[in-house]
Amino acid sequence: MSVKLIKKTRRKTYQIQVYLKKQKKMKWINTYCSNKKDAQAILKQYQLADIEYNLGLRESQLPNNDTPTLTESVSEYLSFISKSANYSKHTYVIKSNALSTFVDLVGGKVKLNELNKDDKNKYLKFLSSVDLNYSDATKNIKMRQVTAFLNWCIKEMDWIDKMPFRLEQIATNNEVKLITPNEFENILANESNEVLKSYYKLAYYCGLRRCEINHTELTKDRNGDDVLLITKTKGKPKKKRDVPIKSGLIKDWQICKTAMYYNDRLTKGFKRACVKAGIYEPHQTTFHALRHSFATIQASRGVSINELAKMMGHTETRTTERYADADRDMYVKLRKEENDPIYA
Repeated sequence: MSVKLIKKTRRKTYQIQVYLKKQKKMKWINTYCSNKKDAQAILKQYQLADIEYNLGLRESQLPNNDTPTLTESVSEYLSFISKSANYSKHTYVIKSNALSTFVDLVGGKVKLNELNKDDKNKYLKFLSSVDLNYSDATKNIKMRQVTAFLNWCIKEMDWIDKMPFRLEQIATNNEVKLITPNEFENILANESNEVLKSYYKLAYYCGLRRCEINHTELTKDRNGDDVLLITKTKGKPKKKRDVPIKSGLIKDWQICKTAMYYNDRLTKGFKRACVKAGIYEPHQTTFHALRHSFATIQASRGVSINELAKMMGHTETRTTERYADADRDMYVKLRKEENDPIYA
């Protein structure tokens, strides 16, 4: 075993790097000290343990305060969110409110590795409180913030090995509104911001997720046709995917890549445009509805489910079928509007 003190550039506090020779693995321990002198005092404990370890003591006897409490970990997570260019102030407030409530309910002194299903049940009971009268959509939002935080603790910080519990999303009856080409033109006409218009077009005509548009590269496929290579997306796909893009949309892509708007700005802008266009329906007319509409339009034009699944980035065609599902009236509407040049 060997130990040393290290200050990572993206962290406020000093870390102790412990190399376990027998296991041939590295372990990182947070000192929770931004002052080097305080961090060195903690390091001495580990250096002493290193000497004792080399004399034959078991590793289980090493100091073990590397797992932070809920208060400490949430504080560091929110600090990360506030400094990240990927999150707006509005997103920070949503996360802060949800996590503060979670900490108050479970207890700030509880260590991350001590979280269990009892804590989950306590939190779910709170969300379902009659006094709060939260809608299912609001409950889902708050649960997603807690899940995102725990995932960060696992993937980014390596504080815990696995999720202590799962907060399942509540199925809602709100169906996503499918937007016809004429309705989409109406939305564009009621959007004064040219950059936002370009984002809407890439979602509607290419089926891109809101989080994907900024993370694309323009390239060519094997046939020499223009495609957008998606470099970052939701989850961890096994391989990168590309989607076709018509030449008339390349300028819009360039506008988006220059602007690099936050996701929140897209959401708010789209809602505002839909309200002005007179087609807004709560929880149904969302930015993600543009992607749903893309899938439905492609299916109505005869694109196979397997091909569409590849374009959408779905690992299972069941997901694509759900996206492309529409009632007969919608398909009739689409056939009447078969003159959209972008799809030609």
